[in-house]
Amino acid sequence: MATIVVMNLINLPKNKGGEIFLLIFSAFIFIFIGSRFEVCGDWFSYLYIFDLYKADNFFKVAGSSEYGYGFFNWLAHQLNYSISFVNFVCAFCLIIGFSQLSRQFEHLFLAFLIAFSYTIIAVGMGYTRQSAAIGLVCYAFSTLFAPNPKKWEFFVWIALAYLFHKSAIIFLAFLPLINSEFYKNKIFYLYSLFVILFSFYITYMISQGESAYTSVNYPQQVRYLG
Repeated sequence: MATIVVMNLINLPKNKGGEIFLLIFSAFIFIFIGSRFEVCGDWFSYLYIFDLYKADNFFKVAGSSEYGYGFFNWLAHQLNYSISFVNFVCAFCLIIGFSQLSRQFEHLFLAFLIAFSYTIIAVGMGYTRQSAAIGLVCYAFSTLFAPNPKKWEFFVWIALAYLFHKSAIIFLAFLPLINSEFYKNKIFYLYSLFVILFSFYITYMISQGESAYTSVNYPQQVRYLG
């Protein structure tokens, strides 16, 4: 944390040197998160889901989790890898998203500074699917902040994030808010209300929806918590 604060105070320039330092720092955080072992309350729940994908046919157990997260669990078994493979994939999604978003700000490490305490440490180390989705959402918004934004790229990255956690679909509703002219329109207030209500609805539906985490009667110590 102190390193990130110092880097923001120094205000590394957006040149080759700053990019290299950002790459080194991102690589360190990537290894730190990806190599975790028996960390977080949901560790054994994720192990249970991982074991479900031992089946040769991916589609037999595809409904046990989001398709993106489930695919990498299945792929790990095909390659004879452990759950660490899945953790590294999700850690990569998280870090690549924040790294790309950081490049859109004047301070290269600003995004890391804001998100480090909770999003990177707590979520990255404890909520594997959510962390991957957050990283891909960050990458999606970085495409909108680029000099020549392409909205189709935003949709693609949000769709990929959705494959790791369904709640990512909420961020599609924020796309019109990027347009400064939209704020001058009276419909902005109605749209804002709709986005808020829609977000609550999606959150409620996700919390009520049954999945392998909640519908399977596996031991209490591996019951899904997040």
